[in-house]
Parts: sequence; C-alpha cells; structure tokens
Amino acid sequence: MEINGRELHIRTRLNRDTRVRLALRYLQLLWPDSVVEPSVSDDEAFIYQSKESQESWDRLGRTDQNAPQMVQLIVTPDGLTFVHDGLDEAEIRNTFASNAIFS
Repeated sequence: MEINGRELHIRTRLNRDTRVRLALRYLQLLWPDSVVEPSVSDDEAFIYQSKESQESWDRLGRTDQNAPQMVQLIVTPDGLTFVHDGLDEAEIRNTFASNAIFS
C-alpha cells in the first residue's frame, strides 16, 4: 500500500506498550469511530478515521480525499513514527511530552 505521507518520529522513554497505547488513545480521541488494522508485523498498524475510510483505502488505495483519513503507526526502538497526511504534529509532540491523555 502506497502511503506517501509525512513522517513524524517521536522519541520517548516510555515503554513500548505505553507508547502504543498513548498513540492509539490519541487517535481514538481524534477519530471516535476509528478502526485499527494490525499489520503482519507487531511493529506496525494502520488506523483509519472510520470503517468507510478503511473501505475506501482498501478499494482505491491512497487518494487526495482519503489520504488524511489514515495513519500508519510504526513502533521503533526509541519511539514511534506516525506516517500521516494532515495531523497536528505539535499536538502529537505535546501529548507525548506531557502524557496528557493518561492524566
């Protein structure tokens, strides 16, 4: 699947499970109807804004209309990488800096 989005790498000392939970919680708050599609790798997932977004990506691949409706989340040894087209990068950085979602 061709994503062609921006890559935002967040370095964090949080353990793997906590950083993944934090990222998924952030995206769930942003997109209440989100759908998480695990990859064949434990280090990657695709998060869609909704079931309709997932179906659009499955049917058409990336389009100008559906590109902002999916995030590829990649777990790296020192953090996470968000591949996206339209997320607020400053907000994501602040979320990880403060762990605000777990407050």
